[in-house]
Formats: sequence, C-alpha cells, structure tokens
Amino acid sequence: MKLLLIALLVLGNTQWITSYEAFQTEEFDSLDGWVIQNQFEATTDIITKCSGKNIIGGLKTFGTKSTATKLIKVPPHYKLKFNLQLWKIGEWENDVFSAYVDGVPWEMKWGFTEGGIRLCGGSESKNSDKVFDVEFEILHNSPTVTTVLATTAQGKADVQAWGFRQIKISFIPCPSDCGICHNDKVQECKYWNQEALSWFHVDTKLEGWKLENGKPKGFECSGIVIFGGYENIGAKALLSNTFTNIVPHSKVMVKFTFWKIDLWDNEEFYVKIDDKQVQKLAFQKTDGIDLCGAKQTNPGYGEKIVSIEIIQKHSSPTLTISFTTSLKNDPDEQSWGVRDFFLFAAQCTKFCDECVGTAENECTKCQPTHTLQDGKCINKNEWYILSKEFFTDDQFNKIDGWTFQDFDPAGPNPPITKCGDLGLVGGYQAFGKKATVQKVFKLPKHDFVRIKATVYKIDQWDGEELTMFVDNQEFWSQFLGWNDPGQSDICGNQNGSWKERIMTIDKIIAHSQSELTVDFKSTLQKTADEASWGFREFLLLYSPLKECIEVFSECNYKGQSSKICDNVESLKDAQIEFDIKSIKIPEGLKITGFKNPGFKGDRVEYETNQELIDRKSEIYKQMIDQYENNPTFWNKFSFAGGPTQLPRSVLHKLEKQFIQPNGKSILELSKYDHEYHQILDQAINDLQSLLDIPNQYKIIFCQGGASLLFEAIPMNLMKTQHSSISYTNTGYWSSKALEEAQKFCQNVNIATNIAQDEFGKRFIPELEQWNINKEDSYLHYCDNETVEGLEYQFIPKFSSVPIVTDMSSNFLTKPLDWSKLDLVYAHAQKNIGIAGSTLMIIKPELINNHQNIPYMWDFKEMFKKQSLISNLPIFPIYVNTLVFDWIRKQGTLDFWDQYCKKRSQQLYKIIDNSHGVYINQVKKEQRSRINITFTLKDEIETNKFIDLCKNNNIIEVKGHRAIGGCRICLYLPIPQIGIDKLSLIMEDFMN
Repeated sequence: MKLLLIALLVLGNTQWITSYEAFQTEEFDSLDGWVIQNQFEATTDIITKCSGKNIIGGLKTFGTKSTATKLIKVPPHYKLKFNLQLWKIGEWENDVFSAYVDGVPWEMKWGFTEGGIRLCGGSESKNSDKVFDVEFEILHNSPTVTTVLATTAQGKADVQAWGFRQIKISFIPCPSDCGICHNDKVQECKYWNQEALSWFHVDTKLEGWKLENGKPKGFECSGIVIFGGYENIGAKALLSNTFTNIVPHSKVMVKFTFWKIDLWDNEEFYVKIDDKQVQKLAFQKTDGIDLCGAKQTNPGYGEKIVSIEIIQKHSSPTLTISFTTSLKNDPDEQSWGVRDFFLFAAQCTKFCDECVGTAENECTKCQPTHTLQDGKCINKNEWYILSKEFFTDDQFNKIDGWTFQDFDPAGPNPPITKCGDLGLVGGYQAFGKKATVQKVFKLPKHDFVRIKATVYKIDQWDGEELTMFVDNQEFWSQFLGWNDPGQSDICGNQNGSWKERIMTIDKIIAHSQSELTVDFKSTLQKTADEASWGFREFLLLYSPLKECIEVFSECNYKGQSSKICDNVESLKDAQIEFDIKSIKIPEGLKITGFKNPGFKGDRVEYETNQELIDRKSEIYKQMIDQYENNPTFWNKFSFAGGPTQLPRSVLHKLEKQFIQPNGKSILELSKYDHEYHQILDQAINDLQSLLDIPNQYKIIFCQGGASLLFEAIPMNLMKTQHSSISYTNTGYWSSKALEEAQKFCQNVNIATNIAQDEFGKRFIPELEQWNINKEDSYLHYCDNETVEGLEYQFIPKFSSVPIVTDMSSNFLTKPLDWSKLDLVYAHAQKNIGIAGSTLMIIKPELINNHQNIPYMWDFKEMFKKQSLISNLPIFPIYVNTLVFDWIRKQGTLDFWDQYCKKRSQQLYKIIDNSHGVYINQVKKEQRSRINITFTLKDEIETNKFIDLCKNNNIIEVKGHRAIGGCRICLYLPIPQIGIDKLSLIMEDFMN
C-alpha cells in the first residue's frame, strides 16, 4: 500500500493542488484571517453586499490606501496559481489594482472605459462597475506566501471602490522526495537538507540569533508577525547567527522574507555569509505600500516585502550569516524585519565528508569507515548487527529495554500503533508533546557505530524539531513543518490535509564506550492527536575494534612502545626498531611469536601480559582465532556452492601440521604410516558417533567426488545386467546422476520430475504421484538440490526398494532415519571439509557386483581394502576429522537442524518482504535450509547486487550457471556474523 501511494504522488506532480480557498459561496460572514487596513472612515462594514452577493470590501469600504493581507503556508512547491474575482466599483482613472505575492506584483489597470452597469449602488455612471475573473501564475517555492491586495486609486471609497471574493490559491508540488525545489526534476532537489529554521511562528523571538543595536522582539505588520520591524531594528543594527554541525555539503541555500518598513532613501540592505557579502538590495522613496510602521501621509512611508533566495558554494560544517543596512535614522523612522528564515545544505552522498557536488561520484573525502574510489565512498569496515528491532509484525510484540516517557495516556500502552499496514513505535495518538524514547545498549569492543531507522512525521507540525541523541549528543535532527515533502497519507488524522513525511536515518559516528544510549525527543507543543511521530526498522550496528598488542623496549611495560594490529612477517614491517622486552595483550587474544621472519622457526604463544620476554626472542605477532564469530578473523565471507570456508579454529589447528621438525608432515604420510591409519580410523569413528550409524552399515572413504559415484553406484548396485533402476529428476544434480546411470543401464525409470505450481514455484510432487517399480534395484534421489535451492522434506521409501541418496550439500545438517536408508553418499567440500575426500555409508548386502567393474570403481574391493585401494589423500580426511570434532562441540544434529532452519529463515524473510526485489522460485514448504536461491528484476540489477556484495567483502553469491540469479550457500562453517552482514546488504539494496 505504501509504495502505491508514493507512486501516485509522483505521477500527480504536474497537477494543480488547491492549498487555500475562501469566499466561494454567495453569502459568508467571516474574513477567514484576512487583515484589512485603511478601510473607508464612514463605515465599519468590511463584508458588503453587491448584486446579491457578499464581497470583501466594496462601495464605501475599500478606497484610497485600503489593503487586504493574508499569510498562507503551502506544502513544498515550485509554482503558484491565483484565482480570484475582482470587483471594480465606480469610475477609475487608469488606476492600478495589484496583487503582491511576497512583494512581487501582478497588476491590472482600470481605466475610464472599464465598467458597465451599476452593480453595487452608488451614483449613476456610464462606466461604473465591472466584475473580473482573474487567474495568474507565479514561480514560487517558499513555504509561506504573503499576499497583499492593494490599489493606486486616489478616490475615496464612496466614489472609487473595489472588492474581491472567490479566492483560490493552488500549487504544483515538488517531487515527493524533496522539501524544496525549483522544478519537477527530483535529481535537482532531493539533496537539499534543511539545517535551520527561524521566525516561522506567531511568537517570534530571537531564536538563537544575536542582535546588536536593536530590540529583540517581534512586530505585527498587517496581521503578520515579523522579527524586528517598526521601533525595534533600524540604523546600526546587526543581526547574525552561526550554525554548526551542518551536514557535509557542497553549497547552501538561504531563504527568508525581508520587510522594508517606512522611509528609505536609496539605503541598502546587506547579507553576508562568512563575512563575504552575497546580497545587496537598495530601496527608493517610492518603494512600498502602507501596511504598518509610522503613520505618515508623506510619500515613501510604505512597506515592501521581498522574498530572498541565495545559493552559494559552501562546504564548511560551520556557517555565519549576518544582516545589516546602511540606515542612518532611528527605527521609528526607518526599520526592517525578517521572517521565514530557512537554511538548506546540498548534502554530499552518504558517508562522504567533503564533496564538490551532489552526484554519486563527486566526493573528495570519505568518512573514516569508507575509502574513496572514483569519487565514491566504498565501505572498508566490517559491520555487525547488535540490535535489529521493529522490522516485522511479531517484533512489535516485544519492546525489550525501551522506555517511554510522557506518551499520550489516552493512546495505546505500550505505545505501538499502525500506519497503514505497518507497525510503528509511537505514531498517531501516541507520541506528541514531551514524549521521549530511550534504550541503553551494551556493545563489545568497537570503534564505530552505525544507526539506521525509519522515522515518521505525522500530521500538523509547524517548524518543530525531532532529534535522535546518542549518549546525550545530537546524532540526527530534522525540522518538520509545512515544507516537508508529503510522501503518504495513510495514518494520522484522516480529516486533516497533512501528509506523512517518512525519513530514513543512516549515520555513522566514532564510538568506543561499552554502553550506548539512544534517545528520541521532539520540541512538539501539540497533543498526539494533532501532531505526532513514530519510528520502525531500528538497526544498530558496530564495527569491531581491531585488537592490538602493545610492545615495549623494556620490561615491566616501560621504554619505547608501539602497537601491532595485524599480522607482520618481520618487525621492520611494523616499523619497530627495538628488541621487545614486554607485551600487553588484550583479554581473549592469543599471539604467536616466531624466531625467524616469515612466520618461521621456533615459536612461542602468549595469552596474557608478559612483563619480561627472553632477550634472544624476536616476537612476531599473529592473530589466532579463538571464537568462530569473532569478526576480527573473517576478512571475507564466501557463500560459494563449494568448496566452503572452514571454521577458523580448524584453520588454526591445520597450520601446525605442515611443518613437523621431529617427523613427517601430514602431507607426506602414506597408507603405510601408523599416523595415516589413526586419522582414517578417527574419521570413521567420528562419523559413526555423530550420525548414530547402525553397525550393519559400512563407512567407505574414496576419491573422485560425488560425480564418480554417479557412475560407480549403478555399476555396483544393479541386481542383474538387465535390472531396472529408478531415479528422480528434481534438479540439476539429480539429472546429472540420471544421465550417468543411463550409460550403464538400459532400464532407467524416472520416478518423478520437478514440478511447478500455478505461481511458477518449483516443488517435488507427492509420493502418490511417483512411478516406482517394486522390482527396481534401487531408487536414487538427491536430498538437497543445491542449484535450485529445493530440499526433500521426506525420505521417499517404497516397500522393499533400496533407497540411495546424494547428501553432498546437506550432510550432517540433520539426524537420519536409518530404517529408510540403504546408501548415503557425499563429497566433503560443502559441510565437512575441503575437496579431495568422498564418503559412502552403505549396507554391504546392497552390492550385487555382477559386472566386470574397474578396480577403482569396485565397492567390494573398497570394503576388502577398508577404503585403501590406493593411497587416499589423507590430508582432506584429516580436515574432515577436525570439522567433525567442531560440529560435535557445537551440538547434536537436532541442534544443527534447527540452526540451519533459523539461519535460512533469516534470509527467506527478507526475500518474502522485499516487494518483488528478490524472488524465490521454490514452494515455501520445500525450500532448502542450505541453499537459498533468488532472482532479481534483470541481469543489470543482479550484477549491481553482486557488485555491492563484493564491495562489502561478501563473495560467491552468483547463482549456478544453469539457472542464473543469485545463490547463498549456508554450509555449516559459515558464521552467523557473515549471514547478518549479508542480511544487512540485502536490506540496503532493497531499500
């Protein structure tokens, strides 16, 4: 719903929208806020009757110097259209009617011959009264518009009069992403960020500005309150302000309305930015109309309104602006004032600190967490999720740790509401005047934090400020009011004319404290049914602190010192010119020192501070992983189809095996070595224990991968040369096994094919629809189709037909029902190690072996030789034993089954909530826990996503060449922090 509404707003940008209309009916009795000045002395009636219709003004009411003034607030726009009905009464002598729009006049001259019959009474005249239906347009983008209606008529209102009715002001809105614009091009306005707002309210005050030689108060001029004005600001007055913490930007826009009051005689008004004059306006005696100020009848004592816009190159986070004049007289003779001051900054692209423009490639300096590349800021830090809250409906049922103060007691408690179909913390009738939100988070060691949130402004704000604080320091702030882009109208007061503004926070700050406090506060003075705010999709991430050791040239941590934060092959690489005598080691970190450069020679390991190091030792630091989810030890996360990444603790153990000073390296062992058999026996015993394999099954290790077994299985398992066998055809790898079987067997039955439902989703048909021959030698299926991302939720057991399954991609991810399985096989490089080892778990009686089978394919020979029909590569099997041990230490296979479900569901939830950005083509009930597949809109979008992942050290997410798209392989060693990081990238790309 939200996306549809926003799209409609964008499409409607060329249409006129009514902002204000009044006096449309034949009779009315209210001025609707219009302020009338200088009506005719003989009457107090301002609303009069003319030809049976009420008008504002009219005969004996509006004459010499009469004015009508109104200030109207308008949503973001770039053009206004005025419609009004003007009534000219009596004979005019080429006098001019003017409608001033922020001081810019639209004029209409009424001469001797203008007019017709008498409409409003008064003396008979040939050229008397006439009604004009007027329409005119004007370029305009200020959030308020001051309209003044006046004439140059010199006759009194009983001779020359005028009036008006049926006034309507319409506007063409800015694009929905823009709070200010000059046209309908979103690329030219979306970067303007509002930084400051002053003198927008009725109770105009100094509002943080500094005034010299003047009275810091407001003045009402024709019903409109300005700062300064008559008797307040005149000669020698200096009004200035310094704005700090401006977002990184390349230029600024200053907008305000200037009011010249009373007699100026070629005097000038100056605007300076950072002590440089950027604007000069000169005013003559004849400038202005009589609205306020000194009550003089002399020419020149009038007021003039000027809407000022200044766009200036600027990049400093601090800006000083000042207003002065060349006036010489006191403010009761010459004065000036201002209102509706706005400061906008043309914001650099995200994570850019300095730029020459707002385009994506115009950054010149990035934040410390990003690196500059071709004008763009590319992330270089690792980001890990600490808290992810209020994304899905179920997350709004728990608000752990959040505290709410002064939320509306008449609203819901806890203060959770809906905006359309989306949940909000706060929102309409919940967060209004004085409402605050806070939560305290505890963080691991880190050096930066990143906070993302979606914030909603709802209903009638009037220049108030909404702020997020981090540790009591302003983190994000936004002035909110009539100039907000209206992006939806789905929550809040449905009877009002105000739309929601939806803002995305995504900022990074340096932070290293163990605690972080987030606060939301606003300056709202309205109740939550008048104006409110809320938020959702709160995400707190941290960049882990790279652990460093500190080394010293003397014992007891004295003398020269230096820090080492990365692996270094020699002390010179770390620019350390002294012998290390003592070391400070952060808690939880282990270091390894080597005698010779290049991590060679005798080694020593330390886990605690060392007050005294042997003088003969040179220490070279090497990080050793203690915890699988320690982000310090993962430079990249690979989601490849295979080989997969290994657990970091396994890598640490492996590094010790290559060089054995007192014996053979593991790479040099043969099947004649005792250590070789120890490793193989260990692997078999570990598997037996992990899978609870019954004794009647045998475990065989072999070479050639699962592809070799595609050929060997039909050779060894067919009952006779003419027997039939059944294969499923439910994916890429099952079809490959089928193709190989057809080379050795003439009677290969396809038990079932992959199917598609009415939505194009792939699925495995129900068993009742399968075609099985009870005499088949066996039924083969692939338990997890790696390419398509489809996983069997059942074992297809039929009567006495033996079941053979390829579990290469989901081996050891769940318990197995051995009463239904006769042969399970898998290669190692997905869940249990590296390429080079393949294993079978088989019932020996299943082997028929009626053919003359090549020696290396012969299962009976494998049994007889206990896997050793040749020198098996023992190193991959050793890796298997280390991974088996790692798996067992984490938990049972029931644990791993639930773990895999939880991890895959994390990604499937993002896919399902992406509104079609990511599309999964597998029926939900049969989605793989291990291989998540999806497509994007087209190849261009797919490549953009893959590139975004690569730039954030997420690799191998491209789908298999057979079906394209993307594939995420969640094999067991992939750490949760990698999945969290990928989730964040997917959400960033989606948004």
